[in-house]
Amino acid sequence: MDRRLPHRYYVTGSTELLWFHFSGGESAAYVRLLTGSTGICFDGNHEILPYFEQIFYYGDKQVYNEHRISVGIQSVLCCLAAPDTKPDIPEVIRPAVEYIAEHFREEVTLEIFANLHHFSVTHLIRCFARYIGFRPHDYLQEQRLRHAKVLLTGSALSIEQIGFNSASHFSRVFRSREK
Repeated sequence: MDRRLPHRYYVTGSTELLWFHFSGGESAAYVRLLTGSTGICFDGNHEILPYFEQIFYYGDKQVYNEHRISVGIQSVLCCLAAPDTKPDIPEVIRPAVEYIAEHFREEVTLEIFANLHHFSVTHLIRCFARYIGFRPHDYLQEQRLRHAKVLLTGSALSIEQIGFNSASHFSRVFRSREK
């Protein structure tokens, strides 16, 4: 929740609250990302609990470890922002998905994917659509746009500096994806 705004919350049963206050350059962007239009709804997934324990452990020490606390906070935010709800990516396209994750800022073509992973372009497109729900180019654009939104809300970089050719190109991609 954004501590600068009035807020309220409720529970429907026995509840234990774990919370921490954090601030910094990216905190406002995280609040917007996590709250969206519906607010944070945490279902009690225990994946996050060890990270809270880590934060409290290193925060309570006489000489606290700021770096370990930061890792714990980032881990909690990551779990909330991208819960692991999708099944594992099949081995057949995992290398292509990993390649996109590492090289989304670069010029990437279907031929590069196909050659790197010994697929035909048609087979690669079919596998992406089946397992990811996007064609490879659309998935690449989605990754670029996700990265751009974080950078635009949390930094002073221009659209060209975050990896889009121009403001009009970014605007077209953004409008097509954010309907």
